[in-house]
Amino acid sequence: MKVKRLYLIDDDEDDVLLFCEALAQIPLPVELTPFTDCRAAFKHLEEGNIPDVIFLDLNMPHIDGKEFMGMLKGIQDFNSPIIIYSTSNFQRDIEDSMALGAADYVIKQGDFGKLCSSLKNVLYEKVYLSA
Repeated sequence: MKVKRLYLIDDDEDDVLLFCEALAQIPLPVELTPFTDCRAAFKHLEEGNIPDVIFLDLNMPHIDGKEFMGMLKGIQDFNSPIIIYSTSNFQRDIEDSMALGAADYVIKQGDFGKLCSSLKNVLYEKVYLSA
């Protein structure tokens, strides 16, 4: 199975650490690059570094997740799935994100087992099965 490149864009260090720990529990070959803000991630994308999938928090400083998704439309040949990874369970955020092109919406889990299960399911469905 080919190694898939993942970006995680999240400014919360604890959430990034938890995500990394959950990802380590999933038996899939992945390479994770974390970003703490959308500006740095966007610059990396503009330079042609396109991952296989992006996990994106909505509540970010400077440029929020929804604004970032709108900016991605300006990057030629960008077609990676964007998975929202947020604490927000508001229906409006979910609907807005999907309308902006998100492939899925994962609500951050306080339960580590549920987080592992959610990540495993979304990676299989949106990244490995769609390849």
